[in-house]
Amino acid sequence: MDTFEKDQSEIDLPFRFPVQDVYKFTQLNDDRRIVAGTVKTGKISVGEEVIFWPSGKKATIKTIEGFNLPPQTEAAAGMGTGFTMTTQLYVKSGEMMTRAADPQPRVTSTFQASLFWLGKTPMVKGKKYKLKLMSSRAVVYLTDIISVMNAAELTQVQKQEIERHEVANCVLKTLKPIACDLSAEISQTGRFVIIDEYEIAGGGIITEVLSDEPSLLSDYTTKRDLMWEKSGLTYSDRANKFGQKPKLVVLTGEDSTPIEAIGKALEQALFQANRSVYYLGVSNAKHALGTDLNASENREESIRRLGEVSHLFTDAGQILISTVFNLDDGEADILKTLNTPHDVLVIAIGDPSLVKFPVVGQLESEISVTDAVDKVTQILVQQDVLIEYFL
Repeated sequence: MDTFEKDQSEIDLPFRFPVQDVYKFTQLNDDRRIVAGTVKTGKISVGEEVIFWPSGKKATIKTIEGFNLPPQTEAAAGMGTGFTMTTQLYVKSGEMMTRAADPQPRVTSTFQASLFWLGKTPMVKGKKYKLKLMSSRAVVYLTDIISVMNAAELTQVQKQEIERHEVANCVLKTLKPIACDLSAEISQTGRFVIIDEYEIAGGGIITEVLSDEPSLLSDYTTKRDLMWEKSGLTYSDRANKFGQKPKLVVLTGEDSTPIEAIGKALEQALFQANRSVYYLGVSNAKHALGTDLNASENREESIRRLGEVSHLFTDAGQILISTVFNLDDGEADILKTLNTPHDVLVIAIGDPSLVKFPVVGQLESEISVTDAVDKVTQILVQQDVLIEYFL
């Protein structure tokens, strides 16, 4: 017993703050954007630099907010609190805020886990489940079962599914990256639950982070393209006919930006110039492609379905214009992968919410619709999407 080591207290661990929500205020010239949640581990003070994961965005803490509390200078493990930053930046609920000076979490879409299954039906490969990790939610798939513990004999066996009350060492993959820690390092941010058909069906801990290559979507698109029945018309035939190259053009910006109006006006302008173009707005995509989705999975699955639809449009040689508010890097990667072999052009109205994914154009947030259409058209010419410019 003398050799036992006492666990570190939560306050002595690296700072981990899952973002639960972001509150914005507009009355009385209050322009605060408060990042709210509960500090899981560690501590932090005003003036320290922080990083949001998986986006990788950096900021400095300006204030620490509390309901009916005097100004705070420090927040520590267990506190429900909020933060404002010295620079306004867009972050989403589900991201993890960390202290820049601390060891950082893993960002991955593939990890090994020890999982206990409670579902009414076995957990099987290829079926879509929902992962809840702190405040984040993600579509997840079981891709490999390394071993399963026999509950009666406590021996490891090889199986192709995980039955109720069994413990498995397995590999899980999400559609887009998540931020996490190994359970052995920080248990609070290394454990998760699995949802199956709206019920908690399992739980587990992350034991190892694995390489993301190849991703689920890469595997899928490779198989899809191998089985794809090619048209008798070539891309060159369509390009010469329409004077354009097939492309998915995504306009993104915050909720207050007029990206939908710009998208519709751009469609009109290109159509009048005899281009083959279609506008698929965010509301159309939601109602036409996502009527079977519940609110908790609507965003990620809608993005995936938009990527599939864009592949059909671009394969037909068209320019598809879509609008996605607050598009992030993971969502842009989903669209790019599913739209293969054609590309995605992202144009931001105002400050983009992307960090790694390239933005080919950035327009001021207060731009008029007419000016925005002119500038986006010029970008399409520069990007060689419009082969013959005659607007």
